[in-house]
Amino acid sequence: MSHRRDRRILALALLLCAAGCALLLWLRPWERPAAAAGEVEFALHMIDVGQGDALLLTCGGKSMLVDAGPRDSAASLCAYLRGQGIRTLDYVVLTHFHADHSGGLREVFAQFGVGLFLVPDGPDDEQILAYAGELAGKNGCALGLACAGCVYPLAGAEVSVLSPEENADPDEENARSLVLLARYDKIRFLLTGDAPAELLEGLRLPRCDLLKVSHHGSTDGTSAKLLSRVSPAYAFISCGAGNEYGHPHESCLRRLTEAGAQVWRTDQQGTCVAAVTGGKVRVVTVR
Repeated sequence: MSHRRDRRILALALLLCAAGCALLLWLRPWERPAAAAGEVEFALHMIDVGQGDALLLTCGGKSMLVDAGPRDSAASLCAYLRGQGIRTLDYVVLTHFHADHSGGLREVFAQFGVGLFLVPDGPDDEQILAYAGELAGKNGCALGLACAGCVYPLAGAEVSVLSPEENADPDEENARSLVLLARYDKIRFLLTGDAPAELLEGLRLPRCDLLKVSHHGSTDGTSAKLLSRVSPAYAFISCGAGNEYGHPHESCLRRLTEAGAQVWRTDQQGTCVAAVTGGKVRVVTVR
């Protein structure tokens, strides 16, 4: 009888172990580190796409992708999005049309449904607008022109467009870059695209918990004046390891350190996720 009871206990233990493994495979917590505990209310994912930008905002089951990195990182970007359980993006936002921000768009539109595709209002290049219209048309989504004053809901969060203004320099692509302010309760994340510091200093900016550093940490994207006004606790820099531009520049890193910001970099730490729970921000990294 004891042998029969032992076999039953062993069988039950094996069954429970198998069920646990199946549950682990279904949840895939290693693919969703910020949401593994089921407690994250709002998150910003700075996805490692090498020398480029790709940011994912998530809140209450809704999602917004801001930029799509360079073309050679499109496969890894899409794999990361799938790993987060995303099949449809409520918004895809292109801050400006440089290839290190727009190169992965075709692959994103090919693999995911998109609710609304947002591009900066104002570019005079008909070729660019035709390209954006083509992507939106193939995906069956709406195309919107975003400018200062536009606000887009994201479940319990909202994303406001702070720039470009109507008088943005038409000959300078970075000056027409969308600047976004994401708000969740009292938490604020400032997303600057590649906007120059001079432009950012001219905007009415609140204090923010996190700054996505402009232009990959270049010399002209982040000034002491801007940091004094925004006073971020965290600074996210998206750049490629050993890139030819020297990003992030030492002068930018020094200003961030002097401002008291904790610096997180994709070239050193991989994908960085700022997760908000109970009014507090914590940062985790994914390699």
